Amino acid sequence: MKTKKGIIRVVFAILVLSLTLSIFAGTGFAQTKKFSKTAKTVKKIVEKRIRGKAKVTLLDEVDPKVIDGFKYIKLNIITDADNKTFGFYTNGKYIITGLADLKTGENVINYIRAISDTVNVEIRSDELIYGNVNAPVKIVVFSDFECPFCKRASKEIKGIIKKYENKVAIFYKHFPLSFHKHAELLAKIYEAGRKLGYKWDMYSYDFRNKNNDEILKIFENQLPKNKVVEFYKFLSSQEVIDKIERNKKEGQALGVKGTPYIIINRHPISGYQPNLILRILNMEIAKLKKR
Repeated sequence: MKTKKGIIRVVFAILVLSLTLSIFAGTGFAQTKKFSKTAKTVKKIVEKRIRGKAKVTLLDEVDPKVIDGFKYIKLNIITDADNKTFGFYTNGKYIITGLADLKTGENVINYIRAISDTVNVEIRSDELIYGNVNAPVKIVVFSDFECPFCKRASKEIKGIIKKYENKVAIFYKHFPLSFHKHAELLAKIYEAGRKLGYKWDMYSYDFRNKNNDEILKIFENQLPKNKVVEFYKFLSSQEVIDKIERNKKEGQALGVKGTPYIIINRHPISGYQPNLILRILNMEIAKLKKR
């Protein structure tokens, strides 16, 4: 009888322990992520190639289910001088950097990266250009008003606004490129206009073959005469300058090299890729239906 009671106590203790571990696992206190043989192989190969001159850590592994055996692996590599994260679509033997979809002509690797990678970016109410700041799907756009691809992306975003009116909020961040001679001025004009309550569609204008004075005149002519002095005051204000600089530094910290750079619920899309924008957006909208 004692033996049976002892067995029952042991079994009960094991059940309690198992339940406790499962609770901690669910809250993130237990068990680190288990990586596949593919991921571990990639890590070993990288470690061998760098000959112990850096610390290599497996960060994440995603199976996008595009090609059997291939996974998207993320590694963090730390040296004395640098700390970088790299992503590979690999089977542990080969790395695929380009994978064309014959029907659409798209590079599927861009889609894999977009669904696998996430970035953190702070958003503020003064960057909101459409929607409610608390909307479930947040799109952050790093853009340049003189960039032709940003102009095209702006049209795509207008379509998104119409289709997902109550579910999407769009935030604009300035990233004027150094080789666009009017980009910095256009960013200041936009912010000065906002301060006066204007929402100018900067992409609807053609700034080619115009100097700065001619560009300023375009917007000055749209203002009541009693607002012109205030407009120029805002244009050169430290507040406007600081906002643009802050946006640029945020983009640089994320590794933004060109525009547009679009983030949909933390999923980054580099460059003008309208089909990819819609795919990621639809993926995030579909998640709302499951809630």
